[in-house]
Amino acid sequence: MRVEAKGYEVYNRFITLWPDNPSLEDIALVRLPEPIPPRTDPEKEVPKGTNEPKPSVYDQNTNYNRGVSNMQAGRYDLAINDFSQVIIGNPNHINAYYNRGVSYQKTGQNDKAIDDFKKVLELSNDPKVRERAKYNLRILGVK
Repeated sequence: MRVEAKGYEVYNRFITLWPDNPSLEDIALVRLPEPIPPRTDPEKEVPKGTNEPKPSVYDQNTNYNRGVSNMQAGRYDLAINDFSQVIIGNPNHINAYYNRGVSYQKTGQNDKAIDDFKKVLELSNDPKVRERAKYNLRILGVK
């Protein structure tokens, strides 16, 4: 199914939503910057005092959505990178911390997962979100 939106920027790339199953016809239109910037390593901290800008809201949304897709596909290392980029731009993004915590947990990086779930508890007032974070902490042996 192709959907055209009138009055919006021209999108410069089609992507297949299910690249592993070409029989599915759904595609998505994606606006990509020219040229596509290289992905950065989330483990490297940006030195204080640098002029490196935070990711824009567009980049944060793109990284978050890509992180969710990578997580659902079992590509947890890529998901961790995507969620880390979101957190750099918005250190209060509760869902990015939660999803990164799940991704850390799936890759056996339990100490980092615990830190992220504790951050969710620190930031969130939503009882459902807090309960999910507490549940994951209990699974990881934190009381």
